[in-house]
Amino acid sequence: MSSRPGVFISLVCFFFAFQASAQVNFVATEMVGRITDSSATLHAEVDANIQYYYEYGIVSGSLSGTSDTLSATAYQPFETIIAGIIPDTRYYYRLNYSSDGGTTWNQRAEHNFHTQRAPGSAFIFTITSDSHMKSWTDSAILNLYNITLNNVQADQPDFHFDLGDTFGVDTVDTGQVAVMNDEYLFQRNLFGQFAHSAPVYLAIGNHEDEEGWNLDDTQDPADSRPVMSINARKRNFLNPLPGGFFSGNTDTSITAIAENHMPEDYYAFEWGDALFVVLDPYFYTMTKPYPGTQGGEGDDEITGNRWDWTLGTEQREWFKQTLEQSSAKWKFVFSHQVCGGTNMYGRGGAATTQEFEWGAGPIAIGNQRPLWSDSTSIHNLMVENNVTIFFHGHDHVYAMEEVDSMIYQECPQPCDIDYDTGFDEYNNNDSTVMINNSGHIRVRVSEQYVQVDYVRAYLPAHGTNGTIAHTYYIGSAAGVEESEATGYSMDVFPNPASEETNIRFNLPEKQHVKISILNMMGYEVMRPADEVMDQGQHNLKVYTNTLSSGQYFIRIESGEFCAVRKLVVL
Repeated sequence: MSSRPGVFISLVCFFFAFQASAQVNFVATEMVGRITDSSATLHAEVDANIQYYYEYGIVSGSLSGTSDTLSATAYQPFETIIAGIIPDTRYYYRLNYSSDGGTTWNQRAEHNFHTQRAPGSAFIFTITSDSHMKSWTDSAILNLYNITLNNVQADQPDFHFDLGDTFGVDTVDTGQVAVMNDEYLFQRNLFGQFAHSAPVYLAIGNHEDEEGWNLDDTQDPADSRPVMSINARKRNFLNPLPGGFFSGNTDTSITAIAENHMPEDYYAFEWGDALFVVLDPYFYTMTKPYPGTQGGEGDDEITGNRWDWTLGTEQREWFKQTLEQSSAKWKFVFSHQVCGGTNMYGRGGAATTQEFEWGAGPIAIGNQRPLWSDSTSIHNLMVENNVTIFFHGHDHVYAMEEVDSMIYQECPQPCDIDYDTGFDEYNNNDSTVMINNSGHIRVRVSEQYVQVDYVRAYLPAHGTNGTIAHTYYIGSAAGVEESEATGYSMDVFPNPASEETNIRFNLPEKQHVKISILNMMGYEVMRPADEVMDQGQHNLKVYTNTLSSGQYFIRIESGEFCAVRKLVVL
């Protein structure tokens, strides 16, 4: 075998009798996850007993390392850890397998992943939320969802977050373990468009049915919907495990949870210049806060009020410690919903920052949360620790809000064929940017700035797929430092301007040009150009009378050229 700089650890290894020339189908194709600075976990499932090994390396098409030959059993997921690899490096890998005892070997397609980025390194991550995907979903909805996932794949993210309400498990009855698993497997294979090269990290939504108040619904905890859902998630996905690179939930009190008994529901890690924290507002909410059957619930529970929504003391203290101990320049927090909300169902974003666990003052917090180490609400913890963006779902629309110098970003649905605006939670705030569905969020992170794009998804007859509906920047208002490139130039006149100004620039060749006007916070307030333009000099008139008086930045990007000029509007 070839030399092996890494060490492979098989998490699933079984003895079996070989079946000569058996047909092998992949129940679940290759998925990568739990990537650290020096390791990655690979996951797959087949319908036959096989032997397998992985090839891997840092040069595509020339994979210099191979693993030991391992064994897997039909219809049992097999996980393999690649350890001892190099930080901040792109690795390529492919799976080889045999179903006839090693006589014939089949080679799968090559895929890749990137180990932890070093500080100062730029990268992309992506987000979806609220697909509400079921194995019997309408074909048009499924088609639009696949378009969104294809757009995610095109972004080539280092990893992807899904913020919940993702799996069609509301109709799964207690004890239907196999049915629960099938729903997770269905969604797992949809993510397969890109999960071979970008980890899918899940946040829990209310429709995943992992609420603490349902843990006592069955005599055997393994048959309860929370435990069935957790076990199906753990069987089919690779959420981060606490210990070393990742931190998270180490609670092992519910032994009906498979394998290590950990829920794998909340977690944190650092990547490049950023901290990522995923929260779970459900597992430790032990009293149902709302009446009725919303969220696939029965109406037989004892119900309380919005104070019952909680992270729980352990998760809250872990969250506080995680934020306080991180020196990352950018901090991103993810949760399906807030703990409290504008109504009992927990809706809303920036409007929730004054009440209940999420935003109440110290007296109320002290009375309602006496076991906490201090009386600081969740929102104020984020503000005090300079969280950059809080990403959330639940409300089915794109809505960007600024409050207390941080962003609340509600994420759009990826597969709303009506292109609707959700539950009308964000229509009463003049400072909110709200745009209808569907699509995903793309975030570019660098040392200098964060760029957030809303990438639209359309069915072919409904619009231009892949267009950018909204962009904003955080950090340097210019977004990036200027780049030097021969043959380009840019000037702005008159400046200061009152009614209008001109942007004059030269292109050495025909190419795409994007011109943005940003306010001093780095948010895009106007996009005068985003199109292919011919070679030569151009003069673009911009009407500034629609802008408030103040200072702005004009930013042009074209090929390798990027320039920024200050603009004063009178």
